[in-house]
Parts: sequence; C-alpha cells; structure tokens
Amino acid sequence: MKEKKRNPFVLLICVIVLLVFAVIVLALTNIPLITSARENAFRIEANNVVAAGRKIYSSYLKGEYDIGDKEEKACIMENRKICVSLDKLLEDDYYKNKNYRGKIEIDITDSNNPIYILYLAKGAEFRIVNLTYTNYTEYGQVNNGLWDTSYESCECNQDY
Repeated sequence: MKEKKRNPFVLLICVIVLLVFAVIVLALTNIPLITSARENAFRIEANNVVAAGRKIYSSYLKGEYDIGDKEEKACIMENRKICVSLDKLLEDDYYKNKNYRGKIEIDITDSNNPIYILYLAKGAEFRIVNLTYTNYTEYGQVNNGLWDTSYESCECNQDY
C-alpha cells in the first residue's frame, strides 16, 4: 500500500487553528473570574479605608488625632460627622494605597456606634458612593452611582 503524503503547510494551519480556538475558549471562560477578582480586590481596599477610619475615630476619642482648626472642630460638633479624605489618610499614614480616591465620613450622632459612610473610586470601573460599611460588603454594590469630584474632599459647608 502506498502511503499518502501530507502537506506540512496544511498540518501547520490545522494546528494553528486549533490553538487559536483553545485560546479563545480559555479567555472567554476566565473573563468573569478576572472581573470577580478585581471586584474583590476593590472591596478589600474599601475595608482598608474603613479600618483607617476606625483608627482615626479611636485616636480622635483619645485626643490623639488633630481634626484641624477651630472652624473644623465646630463643624464636627454641629454636623456630628467627621470627614477625612483619602489624601489626608495617606498624608497621616493611616492608609497606603495611592490608586484610589474618595473620602470616609464618620457619623458620630451615636458616639458609641459610629456609622462609616464611604465614597471610594478606582478609575471609572468601581465606585462606592454614599454606602455604609454593611451595605457595600453585604450586597456587594461596587458601582452604585456616578462619581463627583466633591467626593474626594471634605468641606464643612458641603451638604451631608
């Protein structure tokens, strides 16, 4: 019997097509995993910001954290909220990641049970806007609103 000769070029094309197909299938199955991992990393950073807010509040109660001048202290007493921007957290070494922007508000109406309200963003992909600690961890809302640059700073006369 005579053996058929196979064209090496056709075999090469078949192998390339199979490899491309395998890469496409693997990529499509891993995209949700990658997105989920990035979202979980964002939630971890949100938890780190809340932890920094807790440290600041604890230091504030002990008189170890300087909130600012008399006007800012009067604003805290009037509004019953402490507001700290991520820039301030970075500056005071309470937080280390420079890739995020936002602020944390600490509602001290009940000083024994403060409420931590978070405004946090990383690029345009993930945002937590005006959610309490329980809400964004329990329900996982990491894209719940449009971002405004006012969420990156604390002003006494800004609407709460």
